Amino acid sequence: MTTPQQANLLVSFMLNHILAALLLAAILGGISVLVYAQFHKDSFDLRFLVTDPQTKQPSVHQLGQITALIISSWGFIVLVLHGQLTEVYFTTYMVAWAGANALNSFLNKRGDQESAREPDRGLDNHGNQ
Repeated sequence: MTTPQQANLLVSFMLNHILAALLLAAILGGISVLVYAQFHKDSFDLRFLVTDPQTKQPSVHQLGQITALIISSWGFIVLVLHGQLTEVYFTTYMVAWAGANALNSFLNKRGDQESAREPDRGLDNHGNQ
């Protein structure tokens, strides 16, 4: 016969595994949708996740963004599964993403304004003609 503590432990164990299985199913489903779109839609390309939209070249910033999204989202999910998500973690998570996007937008606009002010003297990036 099981004690109430053993029953609670068993229920907790099963719930954690059910949640982990649902998370795995969601991840696999998301990956399958991306793969389907990659091979069946002409306008969709997974390389857009790691390339600069203006230069079409691989971008360290874009790669860093997608990597940070994956890692921080996984940490967020682990905190939720263990019941340790606090308002501080949630707020920090949201501020970090909103702040990074706002800073990126600001820097892009500032760079566009500075390049519009500089006259084109026919020089390359190293000052050579």
